[in-house]
Amino acid sequence: MRNTQTTRTVLTRAIAAATLVATTFTPAFAQTRNLKTPPDPPKAAAITRAITNARFEPAIKNRRNVNDPQGMFRGQMHQASRGMWTAVGAVAGAVAVGYLGSMLEGECACDSPGMRGFMIGMPIGGVLGGVIAYRLAR
Repeated sequence: MRNTQTTRTVLTRAIAAATLVATTFTPAFAQTRNLKTPPDPPKAAAITRAITNARFEPAIKNRRNVNDPQGMFRGQMHQASRGMWTAVGAVAGAVAVGYLGSMLEGECACDSPGMRGFMIGMPIGGVLGGVIAYRLAR
């Protein structure tokens, strides 16, 4: 027991001494350190030259019609809507075929009637609904 108290006392004194040294000498060390001065701000002439030399041209030069703002996004918007309708079709197919599977399973004396049919029909309906919606979203 005496040994544990001695170890605690020594550790406590060491931590106190380290804290005292760190708080006493760190500000002095920071002041004596050679700190670099910040760089000079850019000159007004350089800023004025950069503003006058700025070019305001369209970033994409191979666009067919500059006056048509949606022209370059037409195919991408179509792909986005096609993907959205595919996801909607997959969810709808999963629910519909899952419900059909639960109805086809029949009555049972279990605590979750129709769950097995729903779990079998849901992935099948999801795939079928997604494929059909992808084909129809043209």
